[in-house]
Amino acid sequence: MPLSRSITFSLDLDGYPAPCGVGNNRVGPGGLLDLLEEQIGLPSPSSSSLDRVLAMEVALKTFSDRFFSETFATDPLATARLLLRLRDELVMGGWTENSQAPENPSLATMAEVERIFLDKQGRTLGIADRIRRLIGTLNDVQPDLAVDCLESRDDLPLLWIKLMDGLKAHFIDGSGEEPLADSKSDLGRFQQWLFGGRKKQVKWNNDGTISLSTAYSRVRLEQECAAWMGGKKGEDSTVLISNRIELGGIRLWLSGLDQPCP
Repeated sequence: MPLSRSITFSLDLDGYPAPCGVGNNRVGPGGLLDLLEEQIGLPSPSSSSLDRVLAMEVALKTFSDRFFSETFATDPLATARLLLRLRDELVMGGWTENSQAPENPSLATMAEVERIFLDKQGRTLGIADRIRRLIGTLNDVQPDLAVDCLESRDDLPLLWIKLMDGLKAHFIDGSGEEPLADSKSDLGRFQQWLFGGRKKQVKWNNDGTISLSTAYSRVRLEQECAAWMGGKKGEDSTVLISNRIELGGIRLWLSGLDQPCP
């Protein structure tokens, strides 16, 4: 029995070259969908984004006195492009034209628009439409692919999760890594807090493994940070800098302390 083709998938990998070696590919959304459609035998969709915008424009023209009507009258193409992007995000989250939202008139309108848009877009399918089409075939046809997903499952939109589950993908997002510091130290407890979803309040021992500093001004905060770093006397240390202070300011104060600059 031949080995399955090995695929490494990430949302950011489209456009990157595949590594050397037969049967191994690094692919992003477009690359993965192309491979799946080829293996399953689905017709390749048109990739023209302009055609999809024009199809949405035609669909919107059939409505009046809706939440988008005023802006559509001013700039039809820009309005169609915006609503198409919103529509694609809704579909990626599992929404369909049959989704019930009686308390939300805008979503109810989008459902009416969707029914017309699906007829007008034809083969110019977006990413969400292609995923939805593939999900519907996986019960009958299983592609010969072994997929390693570099994304966290919980961070993926619903349709990507369903597709990854249908492909029996292996998630290697690093979420199983353990904190490196001593679990009883303040640094270790802080790491556990970050890994654990930041839900429980951290109880500090004040053991010096973490120093938190605030000040009444940016300059004063830079001074305190430089003084702390200078007191380390060459020891390895890490400083998390908020957007209120500049690394250049810390360097300036360190130079006055005759300490090496980061």
